[in-house]
Amino acid sequence: MTQEGRPLAADAYEGNEGNNTKDKAYPFPAPTFTQNVGTVNISEASCHLASDVVDYYKIELPTGYTYRLSGALHDATNQNEGSNYTLNAKISYSANNGTTWRGTADSQLGPATVSGGTLYLKIEPFDNGNTGTYAAKIEIKRVVATGCTYSLSSDRKEATAPAGSDQVTVTATGSSCVWTATSNVNWITITSGANSENSGNVGYSYTENTSSYSRLGEITIADKSYVVIQTGRPVPPDRYEPNNSKEEARLFAANFSPSLQENAIASIDISSASCHLTSDEDYYKIELDTRYTYTLSGFLYDLRNQNEGSNYTLNAQISYSTDNGSTWSATADSQLPPKTVSGGTLYLKIEPYSSGKIGTYAAKIEIRAGCRAFLPVLRKTVLSAAGADQITVISGSSCASSWTAASDADWLTFTGGTRTAAGSGNVGYSYAANPTLDLRTGTIIVAGQVYTVIQAPSPDRYEPNNTAEAVQPNTPSWLTPEFNNQNAGVISISPANCHAAEDVDYYKINLAPDYAYTISLSDRKGNIRYTLGTQISYSTDEGSTWNNTYSNQFSNLSAQGGNPLYLKIEPYSSSDQKTGTYVAEISISRTVACTYTLSERRKPVASAAGSVTVTVTASSSCTTPWTATSNAPWITLTSSGSITGAGSVTYSYPENTEWASRKGTI
Repeated sequence: MTQEGRPLAADAYEGNEGNNTKDKAYPFPAPTFTQNVGTVNISEASCHLASDVVDYYKIELPTGYTYRLSGALHDATNQNEGSNYTLNAKISYSANNGTTWRGTADSQLGPATVSGGTLYLKIEPFDNGNTGTYAAKIEIKRVVATGCTYSLSSDRKEATAPAGSDQVTVTATGSSCVWTATSNVNWITITSGANSENSGNVGYSYTENTSSYSRLGEITIADKSYVVIQTGRPVPPDRYEPNNSKEEARLFAANFSPSLQENAIASIDISSASCHLTSDEDYYKIELDTRYTYTLSGFLYDLRNQNEGSNYTLNAQISYSTDNGSTWSATADSQLPPKTVSGGTLYLKIEPYSSGKIGTYAAKIEIRAGCRAFLPVLRKTVLSAAGADQITVISGSSCASSWTAASDADWLTFTGGTRTAAGSGNVGYSYAANPTLDLRTGTIIVAGQVYTVIQAPSPDRYEPNNTAEAVQPNTPSWLTPEFNNQNAGVISISPANCHAAEDVDYYKINLAPDYAYTISLSDRKGNIRYTLGTQISYSTDEGSTWNNTYSNQFSNLSAQGGNPLYLKIEPYSSSDQKTGTYVAEISISRTVACTYTLSERRKPVASAAGSVTVTVTASSSCTTPWTATSNAPWITLTSSGSITGAGSVTYSYPENTEWASRKGTI
């Protein structure tokens, strides 16, 4: 059995005709203002039928003032002191007779600024068809009076981090100049003068800023803005200062337990540290005995990675260097993953994740001694031509164990066949020429570590085309489309590549005169994998200016014949990989261009009044009507209608009574 609930009765605002349209909105009288503040209470209201979809109310606000509107909507999701409202509702307002509705909200309305006149409110179910009860309390403040001007003794306050208070003087010029003051942030409180008339003072207080960063709050006084800028709580320098450069790096001792030997561990704690200035970045160094290599790892504790109840405030990142600061590892923001490093001076750098930030952090570094070989360089990019290079291997002087090297690519071979060695040294290797149009990658495993060789591809058949000037007639990058009987053509650039890091490819597409062209670039890849991320731009003025960079395709580019279209294809700007293959397919359609010719483009006339007729000749493809317009008041067109195709324009001009000549255009 299903039993329906007790039906809702119509509320007091419905009246005999309801208040379900704007024209039947329930009217509230103008609110009574006490110290410039008036309220309107909507209580015991309901949408009592599924057809009672919207309740409208209107408030008559006296003209001559600007008002600040705000309010609270109490409903099923926003009860008020023991209430039991049952409708999930939303509220909005209109100050232009219902043309537009603004500020739709489900609990708080505004704040919003409105002018005097009729203010409409609309309250409706959040979901269509629902019924239930609600209430609302609307607060209306008189912000300024029409005809009055207001000025402030100051437009800003720069406050320190501790809590404090101040006041600003308001000077009002005019008669009965009411005004209000409202804080737009919760850490600024108006303590006096919130609602006043004529000149006076606004007192305010602000809480302590416990953050490391400054904050900005605004007080709206009449029609003026007063800004409070409060500095953050200062971060004191830590005990490791000065350490803001590699030369000033704070030295830590690596105390291995039980003593320096294979698999012994040294732990280093960096605690209670800070970047206390916006320019602060911290350097540390550790001297490691060269008899061993080491496995470095660690944790960085900061704003996003706290440690057992800590309260670090800096979002930081850490990196390291084993070559006296010439190169730094990739930064890590919480954990430094295990990496092999050589003996000697190890530098650590801890800095804000975003420049200009300050705050506190800590770090714990672990260093394990061992005999694993260390490769200072793990990646090499080489040209497409054959060549040779070497891999540097560092092993501790106390480590006598041998290590081996092995290649996984037949184009990477060892110089002299060397594959096994002991201690520190170099492994020579050679690479064959890359005969393909794509880059290739091979690896050499040295003492268990991966050394990667990336070889650039050979130049494609469109080279040389690295500048617009290099594209000469009858070269592969000089392209002329062929059109079928539907005036459609396709140009395919394939296979193509950027074979060097600085390689940028230019192509010239010749467009015959007397046609208008529509050009599209499609991303035609099919099942083929191309290895270069590209961006493309175009020029219609011989390469003087380039327009609109696209990532992989564009459509419906318009161009007029008689001028070539240049394309520029280059590696995507944010990509680390600058060599690889790509393909481009350009679809071109053409139509006979619409052109107009005038019987004369210029007419010198005598000072006496007269008239002239200009003949307009149109090509056969011109089907859109055209008009003629004079932009000189002394030139009058005898007809102003539109014409399709060929025609004529007759104009007249009065006598020129001035000494100076004059010029007008049609």
